Amino acid sequence: MDRLRGKTALITGAEGGLGNVIAGRFLAEGATVLGLDVLEAPRPGSILAGANAYYASVDITDENAVSAAVDAFVRDHSRPNVLVNTAGVLGPAKPGYMSTSEEFDFVFSVNVKGTWAVSKATVPHMIEAGGGSIINFSSIAGLVEEPRRWRFITLPRGRCG
Repeated sequence: MDRLRGKTALITGAEGGLGNVIAGRFLAEGATVLGLDVLEAPRPGSILAGANAYYASVDITDENAVSAAVDAFVRDHSRPNVLVNTAGVLGPAKPGYMSTSEEFDFVFSVNVKGTWAVSKATVPHMIEAGGGSIINFSSIAGLVEEPRRWRFITLPRGRCG
C-alpha cells in the first residue's frame, strides 16, 4: 500500500466521481495529492480533507488561476510527479448542429483548453523534478458517433487526438 510514497499527484476534477476515486487510491498508496476542482471547497467528508490531501478551488479554463494554484502548491509542498486530468463537462444534450457557439466554447474550454492549461502549468515543475507522468482521461465516445453526444467528442479527440 505504499507504491506511491514520496510521490505527489495533481488531479483535476478531484471532487467528481472518477477524480475522487483516483485521489482516494493515490492517497491510499501513500501519495500526497493536490485536488483541483471548480467547487469552492471539498465536499463534507471528502477524501481531500484528509492527511496528505490538499485542495485548490480553481476554474481550469483560467490559465492564470491554474498557474497560481500549481505554483503555490509547489512553493508550499513539492513538485508534482503525476498529473491526472479528469475534469470535464458534458454540455447540453442535443445534436451539435442545434448547439450555440457559446455552448460549444464552454465544453471545449473545459475539456480541451483546461487540460492544456493545467498541463502547461505543471510540466515545467515536473521537468525541474527530473520527469513525471501525465494521465489524460477521455472517453470512447470520441471514436463512436452518437448524434446527441457531440459534446463528448471534443473531450476525447481534443485530449488524445
